[in-house]
Formats: sequence, structure tokens, C-alpha cells
Amino acid sequence: MEKSYYKRPWFKWVSLALALLQILTLKSNIQDYIINTSAGIFSPPELQKYAVAKEFGCVMNVLLITLFLGEFLISVLAKSSRQQTSGNCTVLIIMAAELLLSLVILRPPMVGMGILWAVFSALTLLLTIYDVYHFFCEKKKMQAKENSQQAE
Repeated sequence: MEKSYYKRPWFKWVSLALALLQILTLKSNIQDYIINTSAGIFSPPELQKYAVAKEFGCVMNVLLITLFLGEFLISVLAKSSRQQTSGNCTVLIIMAAELLLSLVILRPPMVGMGILWAVFSALTLLLTIYDVYHFFCEKKKMQAKENSQQAE
């Protein structure tokens, strides 16, 4: 039987289903944005607020797709807890890069939703840095343990 590092073996399929639902939600958000902006129902300030909110929603959809697909791939491919931890670090790095790129490319105004966007980006970046640091600390401990066992 294949070893899983998750408590529930069905977790990977739930992750895949959630990723697919997020893809459908992203498609719906993009269609709503196109329909509502082309209808001309918003004044310029309202259109800017609407655009920022929809862009933030799309970025969150992409992040959740990354998270759920990453968890699915990790649950399928990881054969050890070390590989699982490495996969988690990789997913977090990708998510932090997506958030930072979205801030640079979309440049949301730093009021309301833009502030939430920046705070969420900063927290994800800090979590990523901590997780990668923790991974490398554990890696050094394991190497030191292996070296001491070889010396004996």
C-alpha cells in the first residue's frame, strides 16, 4: 500500500476538486468583469473600485488554485516527510511570488482593498521566509545527525 503523509487518504481528491472549483470561479469572475465593464454601468471612480475588487478576487482564486493543486501534487508525489516539507516550501514560494507579482503588475491603490492586498502579501512572504528557514534548519540537523552516526 502506498504511504501517505496525510491523515486522510481522500484528502488529495478533495484538494483536486477544490482546485477545479477555483478554476471555475476564476473563469466566472473574469466573465463578470468583462460583462460589467463593457456595459458602461459604472462611473470612473466606481469602475476603479470594481476593477480592484475583481482583480483581488482573481488573484485570490489563482492563489487558491496554486495551493490546492500543490497539495494534490504533494500528496501524490511525496514519498517521505522531507519531500512533503520541501513541496510545501515550494508551494509557499510560488504563492509569495504570485502575490508580489500581482502587486507590481496591477498596482492596486493603497486604500481599502489595496491595503488588504498588501498586508496579505506581506504575511505570505513572512510565512514563506519562516518555512524555508525552518526547512533548511531541519536539513542541517539531519545532516549533522547523519555525520555523527557515520563517525561512530
